[in-house]
Amino acid sequence: MIYLYFDGACKPNPGEMGIGYVLMDEGGNVLEKGKKRLGLGTNNVAEYLALLEGLKSAMKYGDRVTIRGDSKLVIEQLRGNYKVKTPHLRELLDQVLKLLGEFQEVRVEWIDEDKNKMAHDLANSCLSEV
Repeated sequence: MIYLYFDGACKPNPGEMGIGYVLMDEGGNVLEKGKKRLGLGTNNVAEYLALLEGLKSAMKYGDRVTIRGDSKLVIEQLRGNYKVKTPHLRELLDQVLKLLGEFQEVRVEWIDEDKNKMAHDLANSCLSEV
């Protein structure tokens, strides 16, 4: 099982977006970290883009993934508990669901912000870089 921690940041909101993700193995070892500055958008878009980037990288490590994020909106939309009301977020969710179809097993977990610190710090570091 691969553990994908993801986070998006936006300052201000809307404003410049940064994304971060961390992939870990079952022993808690970091396999990969990624971050990217993406230009203008909203925090919700940044969250989805972070998840997409993380999933693309997770595919290199196996076909079982646990997604962990502190975005209640994204996690609950993935679970089907929240409706997706805006077309641009629906498009991003559809891209995520397509990628998830490539995995044999998928788990989705909401976590507190303090448990998502590495991904959070990566996403925010993009916004402070020149």
